[in-house]
Amino acid sequence: MTKHLPMKDARLIKKHFYIIKTLGSVGKKQRLKILKNAPNSLFKVFNVIFNHCITRVIPVNAGNRKTCKTLLKTRSIGAIKDRMIQDGGAFPALLAGLIPIIGSVLSKLF
Repeated sequence: MTKHLPMKDARLIKKHFYIIKTLGSVGKKQRLKILKNAPNSLFKVFNVIFNHCITRVIPVNAGNRKTCKTLLKTRSIGAIKDRMIQDGGAFPALLAGLIPIIGSVLSKLF
């Protein structure tokens, strides 16, 4: 059975694709500023993307898949937002490496 993005998820990702692509190309301070002011619908998109990374619909390596699993343990959009914009710790550094990879994979899909 082939794995593919459901149409509803593909539309949601495509709607916010430009923001995801921008997040992959800006620095840490700009990324935090964008994420702090982002609407909750963007974090819903990240929730969908991380879920598809875990189920291997969107191909990422094992280390990045573990980061996605860590994010999805919370399940609520507000908690995902809090984790993505936290100061300090290793998590923002992991996201800094994960977001450009997701952006490049999504650019191949769309």
